[in-house]
Amino acid sequence: EKRAEEVAELGEIISERKDELRSIVEKTAAQQSEHEILTEKLNKVQRRLKLIKSKEKFVAKNVRHYDDAPEFQLPLPKPMMSAKAYYERIAAPLVATLKDVIRGILLEFFEKTKELKAALERASSQVQALTQRLSSYEAELIMLRETKKDYQRLRGFLGENVADKAIEKAKIREQESYLKKESVEQIK
Repeated sequence: EKRAEEVAELGEIISERKDELRSIVEKTAAQQSEHEILTEKLNKVQRRLKLIKSKEKFVAKNVRHYDDAPEFQLPLPKPMMSAKAYYERIAAPLVATLKDVIRGILLEFFEKTKELKAALERASSQVQALTQRLSSYEAELIMLRETKKDYQRLRGFLGENVADKAIEKAKIREQESYLKKESVEQIK
């Protein structure tokens, strides 16, 4: 009888460990999928950032082309046109338009760069946090696997029927204990 009680207690412990193991395995799977999603987001942001940097390099390399190409030059003044008239009618409006376009492009570029850097930082911190959580779950999973091995040893030693009956008794005791606590709390 004493041995049966010990077996029942061990069965309770093993049952709890099995439930914990199942829960941790589920949490680990969820964390891994979340980790994969965030890693993919991080990779996407990094690819977009590389694309922007390559475009920036392309523009920097081709600036000289835009500076020297005749289509980007101001036309020569018409005969008998004064410098003031040329400046007011052709040069000033063209320069103002170009300044507005360049200003808009630069503002958009810097805003996108800030957004991408912020997204990259958020994704990196999330990946790091998930990696840490995953590490802790993996350690707990190793411990629970050892408990499962101990349970298998116990079943082998006592026999499957004895161990299963002890576990069932332990579950029934747990449920009864839980119901008693619940009924006491409802009475209060």
